Amino acid sequence: MMTRILVLAVLLFGAAAGRHAVIDRRPVQIPGVALNQLSTTLGDWQSTGDVPFSASIETLLGTDEYVNRSYRSARGSVGLYVGYYRAQRQGAAIHSPLNCLPGAGWQPISLERVPLGGSAAIVNRVMVQKGGTRQAVYYWYQSRDRVIASEYWSKFYLVADALRTGRADTALVRVMVPILPEVDGARAAFDEGRAFASHAQPAINNVLFR
Repeated sequence: MMTRILVLAVLLFGAAAGRHAVIDRRPVQIPGVALNQLSTTLGDWQSTGDVPFSASIETLLGTDEYVNRSYRSARGSVGLYVGYYRAQRQGAAIHSPLNCLPGAGWQPISLERVPLGGSAAIVNRVMVQKGGTRQAVYYWYQSRDRVIASEYWSKFYLVADALRTGRADTALVRVMVPILPEVDGARAAFDEGRAFASHAQPAINNVLFR
């Protein structure tokens, strides 16, 4: 427990020390990103269309690019959100789903970290509930060829990358799958989300950081 606290303290100190090197710093030239070019076919899943946010939510998120899209396979539907930031700056920074989902009425009832299917990457797996409805959620922070589960490590690497390369672009990726009211419904939803995420992650990386 003490080791964990010390690590957290070091990360927070490092992020604070590098804050002024990142916020409002003029970044290197970054190739244009067009998240709408993300494939509408990911493995067995086919897009059923984008779901744009309202102007007020877009302002709150502060992304430079985002996609909020529904996909469907023979097994059911999946929601994908990717929010991309060219640089973290005051008033425009990644919001953890653990903060945003409760604001939308979804309360986390379980949280763990698991490997993403087919890779060594570790991501967050959450079950959320609103009334009698539950959803399986996977989320992670994505930078060039790097998948990060921890919000604190994400901030650490953000500062480190900005100081080392001048680039501070990163993205939040969230996958949501409805949990059907049936036996093993939660397991089926988590399996569906994990399989989808394993196809989505490399495709997102290629679009954002090619």
